[in-house]
Amino acid sequence: MKTKRLLVMLLAIRACGIQAWSYRITDNYTIETKFKINAIGAGIAFRAYEGFNGQICMWQFNVGTDGSKSLFRPHDWKVGGILLAEINTADKGVTLNTTDWFITKIVISNNGGHAATYLRRADGTDDDYVLLEERDGNFRFGLV
Repeated sequence: MKTKRLLVMLLAIRACGIQAWSYRITDNYTIETKFKINAIGAGIAFRAYEGFNGQICMWQFNVGTDGSKSLFRPHDWKVGGILLAEINTADKGVTLNTTDWFITKIVISNNGGHAATYLRRADGTDDDYVLLEERDGNFRFGLV
Protein backbone atom coordinates (compact mmCIF):
# COMPACT_ATOMS: atom_id res chain seq x y z
CA MET A 1 0.00 0.00 0.00
CA LYS A 2 2.88 2.41 0.82
CA THR A 3 4.45 1.74 -2.56
CA LYS A 4 1.17 2.56 -4.31
CA ARG A 5 0.84 5.86 -2.40
CA LEU A 6 4.42 6.78 -3.23
CA LEU A 7 3.86 6.00 -6.90
CA VAL A 8 0.67 8.12 -6.96
CA MET A 9 2.51 11.00 -5.25
CA LEU A 10 5.41 10.86 -7.70
CA LEU A 11 3.02 10.77 -10.68
CA ALA A 12 1.13 13.76 -9.26
CA ILE A 13 4.35 15.71 -8.83
CA ARG A 14 5.38 14.87 -12.39
CA ALA A 15 1.93 15.76 -13.79
CA CYS A 16 1.95 19.15 -12.04
CA GLY A 17 5.41 20.00 -13.31
CA ILE A 18 6.86 20.34 -9.81
CA GLN A 19 10.52 19.57 -9.46
CA ALA A 20 11.13 17.83 -6.17
CA TRP A 21 14.53 17.39 -4.54
CA SER A 22 16.34 19.55 -7.06
CA TYR A 23 17.55 23.10 -7.55
CA ARG A 24 18.46 25.24 -10.51
CA ILE A 25 22.06 26.19 -11.10
CA THR A 26 22.45 29.55 -12.77
CA ASP A 27 25.34 30.94 -14.75
CA ASN A 28 24.47 34.52 -13.66
CA TYR A 29 25.57 35.10 -10.07
CA THR A 30 27.24 37.56 -7.70
CA ILE A 31 30.01 36.92 -5.20
CA GLU A 32 30.48 39.53 -2.49
CA THR A 33 33.07 39.11 0.25
CA LYS A 34 34.84 41.08 2.95
CA PHE A 35 38.58 40.54 3.27
CA LYS A 36 41.76 41.81 4.91
CA ILE A 37 45.26 41.34 3.54
CA ASN A 38 47.49 40.02 6.33
CA ALA A 39 50.65 39.74 4.24
CA ILE A 40 51.40 40.15 0.53
CA GLY A 41 47.95 39.26 -0.82
CA ALA A 42 44.48 37.84 -0.42
CA GLY A 43 42.33 36.17 -3.02
CA ILE A 44 39.08 34.48 -3.81
CA ALA A 45 38.80 31.37 -5.97
CA PHE A 46 35.62 30.72 -7.93
CA ARG A 47 34.34 28.84 -10.95
CA ALA A 48 36.07 25.78 -9.54
CA TYR A 49 34.83 22.94 -11.66
CA GLU A 50 36.63 19.62 -11.45
CA GLY A 51 34.72 18.16 -14.40
CA PHE A 52 36.46 20.56 -16.79
CA ASN A 53 40.04 19.59 -15.94
CA GLY A 54 40.21 21.69 -12.80
CA GLN A 55 39.26 25.09 -14.23
CA ILE A 56 39.36 27.83 -11.63
CA CYS A 57 39.51 31.61 -11.46
CA MET A 58 41.45 33.29 -8.67
CA TRP A 59 41.06 37.04 -8.18
CA GLN A 60 44.00 38.25 -6.09
CA PHE A 61 44.45 41.56 -4.25
CA ASN A 62 48.15 42.16 -3.67
CA VAL A 63 50.25 44.71 -1.74
CA GLY A 64 53.66 43.16 -2.53
CA THR A 65 56.26 41.92 -0.09
CA ASP A 66 56.92 45.39 1.33
CA GLY A 67 53.33 46.73 1.23
CA SER A 68 54.11 49.32 -1.44
CA LYS A 69 51.81 47.96 -4.15
CA SER A 70 48.04 48.06 -4.57
CA LEU A 71 47.19 45.54 -7.27
CA PHE A 72 44.19 43.58 -8.50
CA ARG A 73 45.55 40.48 -10.26
CA PRO A 74 42.97 38.13 -11.84
CA HIS A 75 44.23 34.64 -12.75
CA ASP A 76 42.75 31.83 -14.86
CA TRP A 77 44.08 28.46 -13.73
CA LYS A 78 42.46 26.55 -16.58
CA VAL A 79 45.54 26.82 -18.71
CA GLY A 80 48.34 26.62 -16.18
CA GLY A 81 47.93 29.73 -14.05
CA ILE A 82 47.83 32.59 -16.49
CA LEU A 83 47.87 36.08 -14.98
CA LEU A 84 45.20 37.92 -16.95
CA ALA A 85 45.95 41.47 -15.81
CA GLU A 86 47.67 43.60 -13.19
CA ILE A 87 45.58 46.65 -12.32
CA ASN A 88 46.66 49.35 -9.88
CA THR A 89 43.62 49.80 -7.59
CA ALA A 90 44.96 53.13 -6.28
CA ASP A 91 44.48 54.54 -9.79
CA LYS A 92 40.80 53.54 -9.47
CA GLY A 93 40.41 55.23 -6.05
CA VAL A 94 40.96 52.39 -3.54
CA THR A 95 44.44 51.85 -2.09
CA LEU A 96 45.01 48.39 -0.64
CA ASN A 97 46.98 47.89 2.57
CA THR A 98 47.47 45.39 5.40
CA THR A 99 45.55 47.31 8.07
CA ASP A 100 42.06 47.92 6.63
CA TRP A 101 39.19 45.65 5.58
CA PHE A 102 37.85 45.73 2.01
CA ILE A 103 34.79 44.38 0.20
CA THR A 104 34.90 43.00 -3.31
CA LYS A 105 31.94 42.16 -5.52
CA ILE A 106 32.21 40.01 -8.63
CA VAL A 107 29.13 40.13 -10.86
CA ILE A 108 28.84 37.36 -13.44
CA SER A 109 26.29 38.04 -16.19
CA ASN A 110 25.48 37.19 -19.81
CA ASN A 111 25.02 33.48 -18.99
CA GLY A 112 28.47 33.24 -17.44
CA GLY A 113 30.18 35.09 -20.26
CA HIS A 114 30.97 38.41 -18.55
CA ALA A 115 32.63 39.34 -15.23
CA ALA A 116 32.66 42.77 -13.59
CA THR A 117 34.82 43.21 -10.49
CA TYR A 118 34.20 45.97 -7.93
CA LEU A 119 36.05 47.03 -4.78
CA ARG A 120 35.43 49.33 -1.81
CA ARG A 121 36.69 49.94 1.71
CA ALA A 122 34.70 48.18 4.43
CA ASP A 123 35.11 50.85 7.13
CA GLY A 124 32.16 52.95 5.95
CA THR A 125 34.22 55.91 4.70
CA ASP A 126 33.09 55.15 1.16
CA ASP A 127 30.08 52.94 0.48
CA ASP A 128 30.36 53.22 -3.30
CA TYR A 129 31.97 50.41 -5.21
CA VAL A 130 34.72 51.24 -7.71
CA LEU A 131 34.70 49.25 -10.94
CA LEU A 132 38.15 47.67 -11.25
CA GLU A 133 37.63 45.89 -14.55
CA GLU A 134 35.25 44.04 -16.83
CA ARG A 135 36.14 41.09 -19.01
CA ASP A 136 34.49 38.47 -21.18
CA GLY A 137 35.28 34.78 -20.80
CA ASN A 138 33.95 31.56 -19.32
CA PHE A 139 32.79 32.30 -15.77
CA ARG A 140 29.99 29.75 -15.66
CA PHE A 141 28.84 28.34 -12.33
CA GLY A 142 31.29 26.43 -10.14
CA LEU A 143 32.36 26.22 -6.51
CA VAL A 144 33.59 29.24 -4.55
